[in-house]
Amino acid sequence: MADTHQAVCVRLALSRQEIADRIMSVFHHHHVEFLHSVRGLYWDEDFQELTPNIDQELENIHQFPDAFSATREWTCVCFDFRLLQWAFELYLYKGGPPHSHMQHVALSFPHSLYKVATEDMDVATQWLMLLGDIGVALDRATMICGPDVLITSYTDSQLFEKFQHYLEKFERGTYSIHTVLCPDFLSKRRVREKLLSDGFLISQIRDDYQLVTLLRHEERLRFLDKKRN
Repeated sequence: MADTHQAVCVRLALSRQEIADRIMSVFHHHHVEFLHSVRGLYWDEDFQELTPNIDQELENIHQFPDAFSATREWTCVCFDFRLLQWAFELYLYKGGPPHSHMQHVALSFPHSLYKVATEDMDVATQWLMLLGDIGVALDRATMICGPDVLITSYTDSQLFEKFQHYLEKFERGTYSIHTVLCPDFLSKRRVREKLLSDGFLISQIRDDYQLVTLLRHEERLRFLDKKRN
């Protein structure tokens, strides 16, 4: 099992500036701290993954807007942030042809955050609320999170298919995809019953936008709803 958990959004028809502005508003609300460093990456066709670009790395940048401005033209940029005591990464990257006009968002969290979140309701709640608020800010974008999620380009159908394939083979105690943000297609009776029987919690975030997660605790749903209302 990987030691990082990626949260990856469906590709977006928004500018990188608009995406950054919306996410920074969420980060400010959740007291997420910018850690003053940023790196560029490129897509390695041989390994089918993002790879660091050694010529694109900046440190000791005091403010996020300065880091964003300096990297505006980079194909993929990775910013360092901190949620509570855990450093994590925010990726903003362009789609490849024929979707080069689209933008993508991904976040990478350490496994230690997941481990604590399974035991601490407050940590789980803050993490889930951060993910939920990012999804809402990005026009209720579909997002999946877990160690088995690759940082690449996804459509809605590809994200749904990946999660549904995971559900078909799901065994209790596994968590390769543990959190999903999506429209309420998962509320269809058959799918909903399977999610609940497998131990997932389903929380309505906004209208038809749902959060589905294994990070559940006693009274989790009531606590999330109370915080949002």
